[in-house]
Amino acid sequence: MKLINDESGATSVLILFMMITLVTLGAYSITSAHVNYIFCQKAVEWNQNYYECDKAGERFLADIDSALNEAERRTALNLLGSNNINYDQSSQEELSTLYLEYVNEELGKLYQKYHEMNYKNNKITTDVSIGRFHISIEVEILPLRYLFASSGDASSSDETKRYSVTRWEQWQDLQLESTEQLWDGNITIEEIE
Repeated sequence: MKLINDESGATSVLILFMMITLVTLGAYSITSAHVNYIFCQKAVEWNQNYYECDKAGERFLADIDSALNEAERRTALNLLGSNNINYDQSSQEELSTLYLEYVNEELGKLYQKYHEMNYKNNKITTDVSIGRFHISIEVEILPLRYLFASSGDASSSDETKRYSVTRWEQWQDLQLESTEQLWDGNITIEEIE
């Protein structure tokens, strides 16, 4: 008590020290809140871009399914219009050829929307990119499958899959601050011991 009542300025020093401490803690708190806000904004942006890219990939699959559905519909209408009651193996090959022609036509319409789409050997590949996120998709077109009744009517088989996804790879571009190589892939014996 004698220090506080002393007129040498101990009270002023104590109050000044408390003020400096409170200002420092306040500045740290504001800085910490700002850093958390920036990290949250980056997380929100990351999630939005990720799910937008995933949605674009799913939309691509829906467009492929729609195109294949239209090709199946056109093939079935062609078959029904021909009134081909005697259906044999050669008819199946002709039908498959006709189906693939319709598939080519329908996929040609999708090239306007998906410029990076490739179609070769019954496989469709494309890359979808949103921001730093990328999806590489490969789809294999399954053969046309119909069950034929004796009356010649075509009806879709129980297995309604028109395609099979053979590759769905997701990745993102990394933004590294330096170009220094982090690891060359070699392990030395000294590192193990």
